[in-house]
Amino acid sequence: MIAKLMGRLYGSDDLFPDRMPNSCHPFQSINFITIHDGFSLYDLVAYNTKHNKANGHDNTYGSDSNFSWNCGVEGDDNVPENVMKLRKSKLKFCNHPFAF
Repeated sequence: MIAKLMGRLYGSDDLFPDRMPNSCHPFQSINFITIHDGFSLYDLVAYNTKHNKANGHDNTYGSDSNFSWNCGVEGDDNVPENVMKLRKSKLKFCNHPFAF
């Protein structure tokens, strides 16, 4: 099962083939590792706490144990370039064409 999981995490080249040597790269896959309860992978580097008041549950929905770090700035408003660079490096998407 590990080999099957790794094939999916590395872009599912059996389902979405590409010409070699451009296949089987981790950046060819979109992975939502922590999307449960509305906390995405990107949220792990953008927020220290959940911000889901708009869903009508008064910020009670989902776990408070996100194990996240906002890299020094909470959210996406007025984020300095150096913080965005740190967030990108933490997500390991620096060379991804769709990265931030």
